[in-house]
Amino acid sequence: MPCVIFFHPGGSSDCSDANTHDFMPTMCTEMAQKGFICINVEYRRGRAKDGHSRRSVQAVLAQYRSSQDGRGAIRSIIQVERNAVSGAKFKIDTTRIFLAGASAGGLIVNTAAYYSKEMVAAAFPNFAGSPTIEQVLGPIDADYYIGGPNIDFQPKILGVLDMWAGITMPLQYYTGANQADFFTDPLLFPPANKPALISFQGYLDDVFHFTEDDQQRTIFSHPPIAGHFNYNATNACLLSGTGTYQVDTNRITFDLFIGSSLNLYHILDGLNVLTELYVDCKMGHGVDDGDDFGTSLATQQLVWTYMVERTAVFFQSVMIHKTKTSLGNSLFIECENTRDRCSHANDTCTNTLEFCVPLP
Repeated sequence: MPCVIFFHPGGSSDCSDANTHDFMPTMCTEMAQKGFICINVEYRRGRAKDGHSRRSVQAVLAQYRSSQDGRGAIRSIIQVERNAVSGAKFKIDTTRIFLAGASAGGLIVNTAAYYSKEMVAAAFPNFAGSPTIEQVLGPIDADYYIGGPNIDFQPKILGVLDMWAGITMPLQYYTGANQADFFTDPLLFPPANKPALISFQGYLDDVFHFTEDDQQRTIFSHPPIAGHFNYNATNACLLSGTGTYQVDTNRITFDLFIGSSLNLYHILDGLNVLTELYVDCKMGHGVDDGDDFGTSLATQQLVWTYMVERTAVFFQSVMIHKTKTSLGNSLFIECENTRDRCSHANDTCTNTLEFCVPLP
């Protein structure tokens, strides 16, 4: 059977409330009923949140650890299937793997599906003179798991479900015209394959900002004043003998930008990758009561089911090698599905449930 590997949200924080991801088992069950083996993955967490809305060194390390675990989990699922140990097989087709993630989990799956190790290194910069994140935590494809780093898992990923998530990129690629360069630069050895993508996001998302503006740019935490907690550097929970890991100390300059599903949609669409984007114009970060992607569904449970149904159809289309051309524009290809009468520049869709007009 084809397999969907889910990664939950929660900001990579140990303190995240289980209520923030209690919908994941529901989505797994719904997806299993559509003919997919579903695996719900936990990963290492832990983050000290800088109260000044800057990106702490602890948050950077937590994201890297969770990304290591995400890639390690995918490799391990493949390895368990290969081992064919009695009672241990997942009974999946390892050539038909899909990833699904919400918020921080979406960041994990996007990094796993679309980033080479060189791209990861560029997205996790260190302060000059400080050891690199690979030196203090090990390679992004570390040999910490059942599935070793020799497993080339990326060509086996056929598609991705991105739920109110996005990507982290070096600031030099912030300009819209340059963003695809990060995914094609031969010096960064980007993956040759780029899986199909289906995304759901709110226009009012304040975590992965939907609109491409200055709010997407982030500054690392500053060095502390005497006696205060250090959000800028740490030597806790790192590989032994590596020293202190530190992020940029400049209080003025931006360091990275955190793009949304919209950024990744535009990048992949420009690279002729099969992709769909569903937008709820009143939704923030995650589905709340009343967020329905223009469907008028009455409960969150029905909205989760709707998302799974759309995703299952999309994944099935990918498995039978449908392309943009063969699917055509009437099946939500090349369309931002803003069917709730969004009042913004990308409001190109008709206010119906069945058809969208294509983007220019």
